[in-house]
This record gives sequence, structure tokens and C-alpha cells, in this order.
Amino acid sequence: MPHPDRAQDPRRGPRPLAANYARSLLLPRPRGAVDLPRRRHEQRGVRTDPARLAAWARVCGFPLRSRLPLPYPHLLGFPAQVELLVSEPFPFRLLGLVHVAQEFAQRRPLAVDEELDVSVRAVAMRPHRRGALVELVTEVRGAGDDPAGDPAWRGVSRYLAPGARLPGAVPPADADPAAPGAGATATRWRVGAGTGRRYAEVSGDVNPLHLAAPAARLLGFRRALAHGVWTASRSLAVLDGRLPGAVRADVRFKAPLLLPAGAPRAVDRRTRAARAEWAAALVVSAAVAAAVFWRTDSGPWPFLVVVPVLWGAARLGLGRALSCLLVVALLATAGTTGGTGPYAGFDADARTAVLEALLFTCGAVTMVMSLVVRARERAVVEAGRREELFRRTFDDALLGVALLRLRADGTAVVARVNDRLRSMLGHDVEVGSDWSQQVHGEHRAAFVEAVHEMVERVRDGRDAHWHAEVQHGEGEVWLELAASAWPTWREDGRAGEVAAVVQVVDVTQRRLVQRKLREAALHDALTGLPNRTLLEDRLRHALGAASRSGRRVALLYCDLDDFKPVNDTGGHAAGDHVLIGVAQRLGAAVRPGDTVARLGGDEFAVVCPDLPDASAAEAVAERIVAAMAEPFRVAGWEFPVGISVGLSIAARGADAHRVLQEADAAMYEAKAGKGERGRAPGGGVRAAGARVVDLRAVERRGR
Repeated sequence: MPHPDRAQDPRRGPRPLAANYARSLLLPRPRGAVDLPRRRHEQRGVRTDPARLAAWARVCGFPLRSRLPLPYPHLLGFPAQVELLVSEPFPFRLLGLVHVAQEFAQRRPLAVDEELDVSVRAVAMRPHRRGALVELVTEVRGAGDDPAGDPAWRGVSRYLAPGARLPGAVPPADADPAAPGAGATATRWRVGAGTGRRYAEVSGDVNPLHLAAPAARLLGFRRALAHGVWTASRSLAVLDGRLPGAVRADVRFKAPLLLPAGAPRAVDRRTRAARAEWAAALVVSAAVAAAVFWRTDSGPWPFLVVVPVLWGAARLGLGRALSCLLVVALLATAGTTGGTGPYAGFDADARTAVLEALLFTCGAVTMVMSLVVRARERAVVEAGRREELFRRTFDDALLGVALLRLRADGTAVVARVNDRLRSMLGHDVEVGSDWSQQVHGEHRAAFVEAVHEMVERVRDGRDAHWHAEVQHGEGEVWLELAASAWPTWREDGRAGEVAAVVQVVDVTQRRLVQRKLREAALHDALTGLPNRTLLEDRLRHALGAASRSGRRVALLYCDLDDFKPVNDTGGHAAGDHVLIGVAQRLGAAVRPGDTVARLGGDEFAVVCPDLPDASAAEAVAERIVAAMAEPFRVAGWEFPVGISVGLSIAARGADAHRVLQEADAAMYEAKAGKGERGRAPGGGVRAAGARVVDLRAVERRGR
């Protein structure tokens, strides 16, 4: 008959899980019972333990967030589930049930600090082809949720009672779980032998089926099984952060997940070998002691007992070495007191004194040997740890790092490089190769000289450091190198090769930015020509070279005529187009070594170095005028633009500023003579250094 519907006192929580598992073993099941209890377990004001949540999240692979992971509320209701399953009217034993399916349905995320009400009840029992299937429902509501409405979280747990039969029920055929559809996420992770124990510690589910293989074998399984909820949680952790707030997950456990068999923790192969060696040392110690002290002849044999004891000290540790010494002491004392052994001819006091001295010597030697060996072993272990720390630091460094062996001839032999440095270079660096071969040809000599200097400084006992920015490869990679060198020593105490560690930073992008900034500071943004600053620098260099060679330097100061109508008619875009065209024509008209610059607006200048005489400069000016004879065509318009050129031949010893002033004055004098063709007289200009030329193109198309 159905049991009366009643609820547990919500103020009393469920019993401890261990107590409920014990009840499931001790309490008899009601015979012939086929109905589920109509009992509902409720608990109000449940709060999440942050420490327990963090431990559970580590085992299941979830990150810590401000909301509860989708499967976690199941743990809040699990103790009540177990109490329901072990209650007196429940028809099946808890330890015989198998978790075959689990459903998680979340209407909204639950906050970690939220106060929750948890209820658990059994809702259905139906036949299964392997027995009977029991369905338990866990519902979780927040403090602000409507008690009569849908819960914020709902979990459905289905447990199989193998072999159970429900009267008059026909088990349905089970359908295989649907295969994952397109876009399904697949992942893999390792399942350790201790997974069951770790999950039991954080969840409280201490079912022996999941903890140890012997308990699992009693229930018909070869090895311990992974918890079903752990399997589901570990799978859902892969999707964490990609699921919506309202979500439903339906998990089917098609087959048990057997945990791998753990290796024996107490007796592994190394432990067995050490025990066998200890036993052999004991046997040898006993045999040597018996052979020496149970004979009547004398001789230098007593110290033979030290050999197996030292063996134990060197190989087995102090404790086991002392056990070998104890065996020797017992047999030696028994033989000596019995009148046998090498000390049989001594009187009693002498025998005792000599035997004590021998045993004390053996003990002292054993102690010293064992401590030395242990110290060496600890040093080896510590060296290994330091080497591993260095290897990890070296390989995982954010900077490029290289270890080099420096030689006096400037060779830097590569001993080791990390992955970061390989990525900077764009290729692997072979161990044993010369690092200087990675350096660009322009900087290779400086690098070799720096290596040679560091080797000399190290051999002189001085600090050796070097810092520079060097081109590598074909010149497209700039690396900043910071090298530090130190001496190495051979086993015989002689000085070995010089070692160096080089820290490397890729400064290619910084160099590119610096070059662009430098170009922007020294070039006109519209035409790409040098600006006034760079023009003056080039002019100063040309004047300096001319003072040494005796050649001449000319400056042509150019100003466009009739440029204002271009802007008025076609706008500034047309004006920019004409200025770019002027720059191109000027560049084509001058000599290869000349510098064409835009000074601003519609003013240009040309520096002509290394001239034999003034006529060569005038020839350049005439080519410029000829280049401007054709009008500029922009968007269907034709703009006839002329040019006035002031020519200044620099006097010997003149400075750049003075030459610019003279050329500027000459250009304005040329503008004043508009309408005339040919050279203007130089009466108003400095006769020593200036020539004024009105080279304005007056014969243009359409005029």
C-alpha cells in the first residue's frame, strides 16, 4: 500500500552519510514492498560552503565563479536522497543501486552566497529490462522564488535496482542514447586511480563501490567505478562559460567507467630491489662475522667485517647499515665470549677492550660513510632541482635567451637557445654553430670584436658585459643583445672556455616606428620630399665637402606662379595633386645627386653639390623650367602653372643660412621681372655669390 505522504522537519538536516550507509547494511528491507515512500525531505536555509565548493570545483574541473556550477546543487540534496533511499519503507538496498541517468535543469543561475531551500522526493518506479528503475527528484529554490512556481534548479536521478521485478510490469526495450549531433564538443582527460577517493572526499558520496577494487569485486565489478555525477560534472565543465543561464542537461551512463588500477603504493619495483639488497647485506654481514669470530686462528681478519657494513652505508642508508653492524656485533660478541675468533688468546679484559675498539671503529666509519653518501645524494638532488628550475626558467622566459661559448678569435658557439629566440629569428639555431653567422654583414665585424673583447676582459679577471642593437638575418630583424660573460673551470682546476648568457629583445618594430617618425620629421607628408630641416642638413654637408674639394655648390629656390587659381578652381584636392606633380617633375629634371625639397606652400628648393662652375647650375634651372612647360591636368581641368627660380652659387666659406637667404632674394627678384624671359641682372643681389634668373615659363599652351 502507498505510504502516507509526510515531510521531514525542515529544521533537522539529514543524518550523516556514513550513518545512512551503515543503516542500509543493517536494516532489513520490507518483503514484498513494491511502493515508493511518499515522504518528502526538505531543508531550508541551506548555504554553500565556499571551501567545499572550491575543493569540488578542483576535482571536477570547474573554475570558481560567483554562481554555482550547473551540477553542484545535486550535492546539496544528495544527503537527503541517501536518507530517503535508506528509509524503512524503501524497497531496495542503497548499496545495490546503480546510477544510470541524471538530469540537470536550471531556470536561472544560483548565486554562491544565496540562501536556498532544498527538497527531495521519490516520484516514480518503473520496470527495466535489467530490474526496476527508481526516479528521485531534487528541487532547489532561492529565498525570492515562488514556492508554488517552478524551482530555480531541478535534478532528476534515476537508479537501477538490478534483478528487481515489479509484479505485472513488462519491461520496455531500452533505446540507445542518441549520437552527438553536428557541432558537438569532444574532449579527453585522464582519469586517475584515485578519482573515486578524491570525489568522495569533496562530495560525501563514500559508496565503497567507488573507493576500492575489492569492494567493487564483491558487487560484481572488476575495478572501482567512477561516480556518475563526477563523470557528468567533468563533462559539463568543458562547456562552462558557454551555456546560457537557463539550460537543461540530460546525462545517460551507458556503461560503468572503470577506474584504472593503481600501482602498489608500498611495494614497487624499486622498493623490492632495495629490500632484496638489504637482505643480501645482512646475510653477507652475518657470514663474514661468523667466518671471522667463530674460528680459532688469529690474523688480520677482524676488519673484514667492515666491508659489508660499508656496503650498507653506501647503498642502503644509515638505518640499514646500522642493522648490518648490529648483526656483526652480536656474532662477534658471541664468538669472542665463547673463546673463539682472532682474540681467543687474549685475557678476558683485553678481549673485551679490543672488541669494543673494533666495533666502535666500524660504527664510526659506518656513520661517516653514510653521512657523506647522504650528503652527496642530497647535493645531486639539489643540483637536479636547480638544473630543472634553470631549464624551466630558460625555456619559458619571455625574453629570448642564448647560452654561448666565447673564444678569443671572436667565435660565439651556440650551446643552447630557447623557443622565444627561435621565434624572433624565424628559424631554428643549430647547437654548435657560430652565432656571428646569424648577424647581418654590416654588424658582424662589430659583434666579433665585442666577443673578442669580452674574452680578454674575463681572462684579465674583469667584468665582461656588452649591450647593443644588432641587425640579424638579411637585415630585416633588429635584436637588442645584452651579454654577460664569466669564466668556466675544468676538473683539473685550469681555466676553461668563457661562457656567456645573452638576453635578446626584438626591437624590429621599435626601429620601424623610429624610422617612420624620423622620416615624418624630415620629409614633407604630401610629396615625400625632404623638408626644410633635411634640406639645410644636406646643404651643410655639401658646403663642407666643397670646401675640401674646391668644387662649387648651388641652391635653386623655386616658387610656383599662378598656383592660387588652382586652389580657387579645383579646391585643395586639385592643389595637392598639382604639388605632387611638381615634385615628380622636379625630381626628373635634376641630377641624380641633387636634393629636391619642399619648403612649404608652393615653394621648393634644389641643392646641387659638386658643380664645376655656375653654368652647370644654370643648366639644371633651365631643365626645371622646361619641365613646367606642360600644364597640369586634374579632373578634366588644365592648370598652366609657371615657376620662378632664384639661383645662388655659394661662395667659399659661406654657411647654409646665408646661401638660403641669397637664393630666396634672387627668387623674389626673378618674380619682380615677370613677363621677361632670360636672366635678370644681378645688380640688386650680392654679385659675389648670387645669380638671379627669371626662368618663368611664359609660353604655355592656351596663352
